Amino acid sequence: MSIPWVELYRPKEFSDIQHQEQAVSAFKQCVSTGQLPNLLLFGPQGTGKTTCIQALAHQLFGPDYYKDRVHEINASSDRGVQVIRDRVKPLAQRKISAVAPRAGYNYPVPALQIIILEEADALTRDAQAALRRIIEDCSQTTRLALLCNYPSQIIGPIVSRCAKFRFVPLPPPAIQLRLQQICAKESIIFEDALLEKLAVQSNGDMRKAVTQLQMVCQISDLKQGQKQIQLKDLDNLNLVQGITTQNEINTILRNITSTNDKEFLSFIEETASFNFDVEELVNSLFAKLISLDQSDKIRIAAAQEYQKFGMNIARRCGEKLALQKFMLGLRVAALLK
Repeated sequence: MSIPWVELYRPKEFSDIQHQEQAVSAFKQCVSTGQLPNLLLFGPQGTGKTTCIQALAHQLFGPDYYKDRVHEINASSDRGVQVIRDRVKPLAQRKISAVAPRAGYNYPVPALQIIILEEADALTRDAQAALRRIIEDCSQTTRLALLCNYPSQIIGPIVSRCAKFRFVPLPPPAIQLRLQQICAKESIIFEDALLEKLAVQSNGDMRKAVTQLQMVCQISDLKQGQKQIQLKDLDNLNLVQGITTQNEINTILRNITSTNDKEFLSFIEETASFNFDVEELVNSLFAKLISLDQSDKIRIAAAQEYQKFGMNIARRCGEKLALQKFMLGLRVAALLK
């Protein structure tokens, strides 16, 4: 079974990381000095948070010590205080010995270990309080790297103990360049329009773009014995995955104002039942609203509803309910303009 391209082509060196110059520069300084604070990396998914911290750990410890000194835990599946007590605390209390320098091994290997806690914003308040205590008690040998989408969900006492780094969505040209590099390594002939659409459609998420590229390649046909991918292959994939088309987006926007309340509620239920990719749908609706010739009042209302949608998703509100709230909010704003 082939390795997912997201992992196969995950950058291992700082020089391969796209567009996050400030974080990369700071992490290079950590490597050169051997000094590492607790870290809080935040930003949208697929922007390089995990890749950056893994690259930092590789540069600090090298291949011989990476597995012993770096531990990754995902907080999304177990959000309570128990995961901190049962998994994080025993790791944090390990004794870490200094490593004597040896010829030919050009890594600093400080007397530290790194615990990478992904989706830290999913942790409950009690779990975060327990984590704060661990940060205080185990500071001699342990550094926490907290990765999250929404830093507002992290309690203040933890935030104040971490160096914060914001990861921004990647611009389409940076994503398109990376996709071209992968195609070259895989000996794939591609249409420029396909990679351009993939880069835009990913909304700054490199992981999503690379995964979509691999899926497009898997469903496309061999042409003259060589793998070639075309724009129509991406359109077929979007249809299978429930990604909305521009016609569907336009239909939804028309129904926001052109129906009565009863019809609109039925339309919301119908839209939710289509099993669209909800986050992609809302992103597309918001982008379309901002691009239209609307009043500032409508744009501001759309931005507010978009923000509320993001917070509802962060708080683990059901996607269907979050979509319904978003569409109702848009309707109220449109009718009151």
